[in-house]
Amino acid sequence: MGSRLYIYPNNILGKDLPKEEHVMYEQGMAVDSLDSQILLETREPYFNREGKFYYGHKHAPSTGKVGVPAATQKENCIYFSHPVFKIYRDFAPRWVKQILQDALTILLPGKLVDKPQTRPNLSAQLHVNDEKNKYLLHLLDYPLKKNETQLYTIDERTILFDTKFSILVGNQQVKNIKLLRSGQEINFKQQDNYVQFTVTKINGYEVVKIQCK
Repeated sequence: MGSRLYIYPNNILGKDLPKEEHVMYEQGMAVDSLDSQILLETREPYFNREGKFYYGHKHAPSTGKVGVPAATQKENCIYFSHPVFKIYRDFAPRWVKQILQDALTILLPGKLVDKPQTRPNLSAQLHVNDEKNKYLLHLLDYPLKKNETQLYTIDERTILFDTKFSILVGNQQVKNIKLLRSGQEINFKQQDNYVQFTVTKINGYEVVKIQCK
């Protein structure tokens, strides 16, 4: 395929994106679905921006016409017809990140840690002891910057406020939740195998201890 196609988000992939065309910055493969489910469709441009056709921008406008599948699923495998990881590495479009996140949610239901999408730099690592009655949630937020051409640096930490989490604890009854750096106990509620709570302040680094009965 010699053109840059568009994708059109839906309620499966790109659920939180505007329902309009989003350009894919790299050339994809022309694929068809035999016995797989089509999760995402493409939209075709008016013409390929090559040869005798030229357009001042990097891609021609969309016709709105449905093209080849952009993503298909068979059993526990989702296939993207575009090099989505390369596109995100080279251009970092938000919509590619969103459709990948939705795809991972389909393939990995019941994730261990759920944190807000509005905290993209926040690293959350969960450690469980052998008896599975104590959880330690390590939270780290030190944004990387590229002030130099040769390396990334960390200049300052970010203070986060009122960050909500959901942790999968199964049918265990949580006894208490404590912030280890300050010793503060925090309120929580349990619902559908998850414990939910809010950390009022994360000053660069915090450890949350979840103690079960």
